[in-house]
Amino acid sequence: MNTTGLIQLKIGEIVKSHGVKGEVSVNLAIDGMSLDHGMQFAWVGKDRKKCDIEKIRKHRNRLIVKFVDYDTRDEADSLRGKSVYVLHDALDDLCPNEFYVDNLIGLDVITVDGNGLGILTDVINTGANDVYVVNAEDGKEILLPAIRSVVKKVDLSNNRMVVVLIPGL
Repeated sequence: MNTTGLIQLKIGEIVKSHGVKGEVSVNLAIDGMSLDHGMQFAWVGKDRKKCDIEKIRKHRNRLIVKFVDYDTRDEADSLRGKSVYVLHDALDDLCPNEFYVDNLIGLDVITVDGNGLGILTDVINTGANDVYVVNAEDGKEILLPAIRSVVKKVDLSNNRMVVVLIPGL
């Protein structure tokens, strides 16, 4: 939640400028994501600066976005490394058992036996499957593959994820 009272979700990170007319290339944090192409703005960076969108399109597995007032390659480069957030309503509905990363961050992770493992703090996209980073109470990091044989239940209403630890984790 943010100060506007509307739910913002991180959709990706600006990785580079695209061309010379101020466009940026956004590496998507959500696989298979599609956006409402009538979207008029997004928030950029940790300070979540509201930026009007002049145009947006998909290019391969990235988004190409042209923000108003960013008209040169240098201006676009100033956005490199910054996260991009949009309103939840601007995203298509997910299929069952799919979740936005921002909804997973902060979940309590427990085993099917009820033992607490820690808090989910990050999601790493590896290409094959995501990996959940869990910070344990003892300060150690636990890496869990986001696969059905490990993740048994995601319960957003109770802020928890139930997992089965497989040998070697």
